[in-house]
Amino acid sequence: MSYDIGCHLDPDELERCALKRISAAEQERFEEHLLVCDGCREACESAGEPARALRSAAAVWQEPEPRWSWLKPRRLVPAMAALAVCFVGAIAISNFTGKSQAPVAIQLTAVRGVSAGAVAPAGRPLSLTPDLNGLAPDTSYRLELVNQEGKVVWQGAISRPETAVAVPAHQAGVFFMRIYSSTGELLREYGLTVSK
Repeated sequence: MSYDIGCHLDPDELERCALKRISAAEQERFEEHLLVCDGCREACESAGEPARALRSAAAVWQEPEPRWSWLKPRRLVPAMAALAVCFVGAIAISNFTGKSQAPVAIQLTAVRGVSAGAVAPAGRPLSLTPDLNGLAPDTSYRLELVNQEGKVVWQGAISRPETAVAVPAHQAGVFFMRIYSSTGELLREYGLTVSK
């Protein structure tokens, strides 16, 4: 098919050609003309410049961020700061709750009268050793720690004399450690004052 070189492509045709929005029949006719006509070829290229610029900008805008982009300094510094705050907070919380502190060893002895018995610091775990001397031998003794109102705040067991039991930290107050036989009979009670 021969195309007359004197008939140039109009601006609408040049734009459709640059944007590749032409039919197969038009494509053959336009390509043949653009091969021989430098003016139309330059006009077609310049008509396509804005479209190419838009496509390249869209490709950059839609390009996914690299997998390790959070390692960039502008993101890494705040992430490290947040991690440091969490670490310091965890240490402070564990110190506040007494989980990282060694238990305080307390020997519980039965006393008579108005004496409150042993004294322990508040907020610290305890290692309590009740005096079982004089009690009838038993396979196991049940232990209860109750507050002043008689509410049970901890329970445990002990099988032989001179054995310590671990008791979690408590707030300040007056407590009583009760020793029961394996049959449930109350055998002894010790006073314990937890102070600030």
